[in-house]
Amino acid sequence: MPQTFSSAEALEAALKSAEPRNRLDGATITGRDFGDVSCSEAAFANCSFENVRFDHGQFDLAAFENCTFVNCRFDHCSFVDARFEGCKFFDAAVRDGCAFRQCDFSRAAFNV
Repeated sequence: MPQTFSSAEALEAALKSAEPRNRLDGATITGRDFGDVSCSEAAFANCSFENVRFDHGQFDLAAFENCTFVNCRFDHCSFVDARFEGCKFFDAAVRDGCAFRQCDFSRAAFNV
């Protein structure tokens, strides 16, 4: 059954208890402020991020595979050495995308 997360605490707890550790598959992260979330070294596969605001989030060494981001805002987030494979950051049907402000993508890899 897919998991839905609407708080940073619940998301971080799920990553810590996931098997394999720090990996979520098919989860929905939606409609909240995930300020200061720490997801470094986490792996997200087939996840949907909708209407989420990440301020000062840590995603260093994180992997995103086939994830969809709709109407998300990333302010001052760190994606150092992160990897994005097959991800979508814009929904053409509703003409809605994401905003990235003052983020660090040093050595990040995009294969979208």
